[in-house]
Amino acid sequence: LIEAQKRNVASMQEAGSIVSKGLQEIAQRQVEMAQKGFEAAIAGAGEFAKAPNPEAGAKCHIAFCQKALETHMANLQELGEIARKTGGEVFEVVNKRFVEGLDEAITGAAAATNGAAKAAPKPKATK
Repeated sequence: LIEAQKRNVASMQEAGSIVSKGLQEIAQRQVEMAQKGFEAAIAGAGEFAKAPNPEAGAKCHIAFCQKALETHMANLQELGEIARKTGGEVFEVVNKRFVEGLDEAITGAAAATNGAAKAAPKPKATK
């Protein structure tokens, strides 16, 4: 039983490590995405300032907003994929240990049942 619990803890530690790595990857990508977003905003402001008239400025602003929205949607999809991948890896670890635990329980129950049957007195034959 103690060995089974040690394996349970080891599986949870592995799952925690996978979650931690996934969160680090998401955080790193968010920082990179934010940096690119700021760079794009600065470039967009420069283009907007160069517009010769309000109509051209409005078109520039609309184009910038459309591109920013498309970029943000792609970024969200990428972050979601990282989260999905991480969740799948965690599920694999936990599911594997769960199945192993069930096998251990079945084996233990079978051994206990066989041991109890061997230890039980055999009924005497009646005539």
